[in-house]
Amino acid sequence: LFPHPHLPPQSSPTCRARTGPCLPPTPIPLLPPLHPCNVARFGCVERERQTKKPEMPMTGPGVGGKVGTSWSKTVVDMFGLARDDSRFEDPREAILKHADAAAANPMYVNHAYKDTQPTAVYDVEGALAEQEEKEKLKEMREKYGDEFGAKPKKRKERPF
Repeated sequence: LFPHPHLPPQSSPTCRARTGPCLPPTPIPLLPPLHPCNVARFGCVERERQTKKPEMPMTGPGVGGKVGTSWSKTVVDMFGLARDDSRFEDPREAILKHADAAAANPMYVNHAYKDTQPTAVYDVEGALAEQEEKEKLKEMREKYGDEFGAKPKKRKERPF
């Protein structure tokens, strides 16, 4: 009796043990078993991912061979103490705190005019004319309605 030519030859028990499926210490039933070629490459990494526990928090000083606190607690403490209280401060007072230093040492635009124009010159007439124009527009709106002085609405373009 000769074996059929299309059937693979029977392997020895030792050969079957080497090529059998590799079972990790914590098998997950939902995942298919790894192919023997991939076990050597990915088996150790997968096992580490599955079995590694997250670091437990400290319960007291010097517990478990650790001294001090964790880095995340240190960061929270640092940002908790360094609060920004500028929300509760008057913005005008905050600017006026630096007025003396800014007048003594001009850094930006004022520095260019320090020698040629030591005192500031303001366009008072232009500001007054602008204010009068706004008042006239306000009176006309009160007299003729809110539509006065508004930009005309655009008509829809026809797609011809």
